Amino acid sequence: MRGKWIFVAFAAALGIMAAYFSFHLFTIISSLVYLIWLIYKHNWQLKLFLICAFTTCLFAVWFQWVDEHNASTLRGTEKKLSGTIKSIPKVDGDRLTLILQLPSKEKLQLSYRIKTEQEKNQLQQQLQVGMDCKLWGTLSTPEEARNFMAFDYRKYLYNKQIHWIFTPDSLKSAQCQPSSSLKYSLQKWRSTELLYIKNHFPENTVGFVQALIFGERNEIHQAVEDNFQQFGLIHLLAISGSHVVLIVAVAFYTLVRIGVTREGTFLLLFIALPFYMVIAGGTPSVARACLAAMVVMIAIQFRTKFLPLDVLSIVFLIMVSIDPYYITDIGFQLSFLVSLFLILSSATIISTYNSYWKQLVAVTMIAQICALPLILNYNFEISVLSLPLNFIYVPLMSVIILPLSIISFIASHLYEPLASIPIMVLSSILDYSDLLLEQTEKVSAFTLIFGKPSRGLFLIYYVAIIYFCITWENKNQKASLQKGVAFLLLVSSYHWLSPFLLNEGKVTMIDVGQGDSILIELPYRKAVYLIDTGGVISFSKEDWQKRKNPFEVGEDIITPLLKAKGIRTIDKLILTHGDLDHIGGTEAVIQNFKVKEILVSTVDFANSKNEEERALHTLIEKKKITLKAVKKGDSWKIGRFVFYVVGPSGKEDNKNDRSIVLYTALGGKRWLFTGDLEEKGERNLLEQYPNIKADVLKIGHHGSLTSTSKSFARQVNPNVALISVGKNNRFGHPHPKVIELLEKQHIMIFRTDENGAICYKFNGNKGTFKWLLP
Repeated sequence: MRGKWIFVAFAAALGIMAAYFSFHLFTIISSLVYLIWLIYKHNWQLKLFLICAFTTCLFAVWFQWVDEHNASTLRGTEKKLSGTIKSIPKVDGDRLTLILQLPSKEKLQLSYRIKTEQEKNQLQQQLQVGMDCKLWGTLSTPEEARNFMAFDYRKYLYNKQIHWIFTPDSLKSAQCQPSSSLKYSLQKWRSTELLYIKNHFPENTVGFVQALIFGERNEIHQAVEDNFQQFGLIHLLAISGSHVVLIVAVAFYTLVRIGVTREGTFLLLFIALPFYMVIAGGTPSVARACLAAMVVMIAIQFRTKFLPLDVLSIVFLIMVSIDPYYITDIGFQLSFLVSLFLILSSATIISTYNSYWKQLVAVTMIAQICALPLILNYNFEISVLSLPLNFIYVPLMSVIILPLSIISFIASHLYEPLASIPIMVLSSILDYSDLLLEQTEKVSAFTLIFGKPSRGLFLIYYVAIIYFCITWENKNQKASLQKGVAFLLLVSSYHWLSPFLLNEGKVTMIDVGQGDSILIELPYRKAVYLIDTGGVISFSKEDWQKRKNPFEVGEDIITPLLKAKGIRTIDKLILTHGDLDHIGGTEAVIQNFKVKEILVSTVDFANSKNEEERALHTLIEKKKITLKAVKKGDSWKIGRFVFYVVGPSGKEDNKNDRSIVLYTALGGKRWLFTGDLEEKGERNLLEQYPNIKADVLKIGHHGSLTSTSKSFARQVNPNVALISVGKNNRFGHPHPKVIELLEKQHIMIFRTDENGAICYKFNGNKGTFKWLLP
């Protein structure tokens, strides 16, 4: 089987994917094509074919069995629960989270809101992994994705075999008792050391030292982590093969130097590596690196030669045998994919360059290119500076920052003053490192938004990447390499231009909770309009309550959605009025996208009594965005689409009635977007336009009782009503009487609190509604 393990690993991956996608026809055909290709490639030898066929079936059955047993034993009505703290408690502002394992072995995600600063300090000091707790509280199902292409938290927890979020009524150290079991001793020590680093290292170094030694990124400043993410450097903050190689090499050299035999050293390291996996957080990249080292050690001890590709394949098989859900983890995917491409390229591409720097460039290029489709699938954008920055930061992190972190940590334990010099050097280097990324981040022109690739395009990307690598191997034929580059550029160019090639338009009511945001995309991407940006009321918090990355509608809902769609420019941003639930996400939208024009009902933001409106006016001026006040009678046309402003008239004395009201025809339907228009504004609109009709009505003011009068609903006579409203909102929207009125008129109702995001996809004069939640 030497050199053949990769075929077995690929067969296992196909089996798992077939079961994961419920044996979709495409996955079955892919498996059959692979097996046929396999027997053809090896001259019709049956041994490998049979092994791979058996492996595909075995792992398909294994995943299906695991998935069928991935179910909760709880009803959801339980109030009193006993369990063991399975993970190190994490405190972020006034929120504490941890994994609680019940006696039945079922895991719960515990989330507790800390009430006072004193309670926070007590919990941080006294709550530890391994404690047995008896708690009262409530169970709730995790939130599922409420917008198209959004992160699905419920699915994320499901893949970790967690089905409930447990919110305790109170959480006190008296409710949790320390366990005498040694099972969690390593995690307790890890928790102690993380706290030690936090208390003894400069603030700017804490996150890096914790990440590089213990695999914990919780203390890295959000801005720094965002910059590493944006520029494709986030992999440098994860413990990887290079970390493990360095640690094993240092440990091996030290043990041999103090007189331990080579055999004894191998045995000690082999025993120690599983413990290090726990200490380093047990992430997929850590597990891969440690298991690979253990496989190599076994091979050395038994004098068996394993090819690097065989080692990677065996480790893959071990990990998916332990937990087949690993295959859904982005860290697992990137770790194995990049390793696979680097191993395959090492002999034919990388090793052909004599210079270290040329080899570094080759390694960086291969890693970046092979990871490109995955990065676009999860992040929707790339930075053209990613390659040069990796060229700088890979040796910086591997050769300087990682060794300095380890030296500083060990020295501080041996004799704290001894660590002052390496810590000072580390702090200075990190300051300059962060400064470089901060300055680079300001140049947004280098970030390219491609959008989320379809599954078909995702596969085509990898066909192009494999072809490019094959042509790169053949350096003697320059024309061949040019074809490889051209094919890859052609695929990425198609991805970039694809929105402009589709004769399909969309109107999407984005689920922003208790607020409004509607996205209009015209066919061939002739224009993109965004009506309002949602927003939440923010309450002032004390410093101890502030979270590392607080939720913000514009940054956390609207921006990812627009990027996933490949939207780079917003032609018109229409802010119906100045309430926070309509303009709260505007800053994030302006910062992340090119906005050509902003339409408002008044440009007097600068003198507004509303602090948010004044701040927004300052930002609009800074960005030099055209700000235009519109009122009844204004309109614009693009192609065959005409948009009419039918309100306000300019005489309204109520902010809600001063909402911009927009009328248009899209996909064979007449649309009326009303902002927060109330009854008085509706009467004025009917007086001005007594014959106005609409097929689709955006219900004003989230369905409150002050809007959608009987006369207005009868006159407009819509077939469909759209209500943007928060789930379980404190205002009681939409009002039952409004719903009753709409139902009596036999109007189809779509609500974001029940349906999630609602999308009308149209082509020509025909279209269909679809919604996310059943």
